[in-house]
Amino acid sequence: MTRGTRLHSALILATILLCGSPMTPAEQVPSFNLPVACTPGMDCWIVNYFDHNPGPGMLDYACGQLSYDGHDGTDYALRDRFVMATGVAVLAAAQGVVKAVRDGMADISVMQTGYEAIEGQECGNGVLLDLGAGWEMQYCHLRKESVAVKPGDSVAAGQMLGMIGLSGRTEFPHLEFSVRYRGQKLDPFVGRAESSGCTLGKTPLWSERALDLQPYLPFALYNSGFAERAPKAAEVRAGGHHNATLVR
Repeated sequence: MTRGTRLHSALILATILLCGSPMTPAEQVPSFNLPVACTPGMDCWIVNYFDHNPGPGMLDYACGQLSYDGHDGTDYALRDRFVMATGVAVLAAAQGVVKAVRDGMADISVMQTGYEAIEGQECGNGVLLDLGAGWEMQYCHLRKESVAVKPGDSVAAGQMLGMIGLSGRTEFPHLEFSVRYRGQKLDPFVGRAESSGCTLGKTPLWSERALDLQPYLPFALYNSGFAERAPKAAEVRAGGHHNATLVR
């Protein structure tokens, strides 16, 4: 090796040491936008967060109980089936490639179909996105015949994937949004690091804008109004009260 070659190699090595090696794909952490075309707390509501309690019971990231035992996603609920029928879009929270889809399942509460009827299809109509580097996002309970993508499609952040529905293992119209890294299920409000305790994680996966749109609310009141008689829960969930009028 000549003196000039040795000097050139030394300069390259010094540059690498000073600047650091490039980030490997496994270290590239995605930043997620809101996965629904609605505003949480106004026209849709987070009713279940990721369950952080390893045993029986539930514990959301804020040390509240807006979850249920073993829940591994974030649930965005609509007001009722009337709103579902008008159409609320499900959006790609980040760019990726469609890995799998399912469509064609009816929008019926599991309380009517029974659990055996949807065994193996608990997600209902859904979309699975591969973000690369071991990251995946899954969208469940989409409306029948609303899935707008197919396996192999490249999708951009914010692109419509379908509509919020009532398919699979669910009792009310909502989107279940879940995240996995190398097969491990993660809470996007916490990220890969452990929770710092009763607050957001140190490295949440949401973008700053998405976090601003999703403040933690300890409870959700998403139906209220007046009626001439005691309302029935089934009627309220169906949205039959939207066009109701009161006599003087």
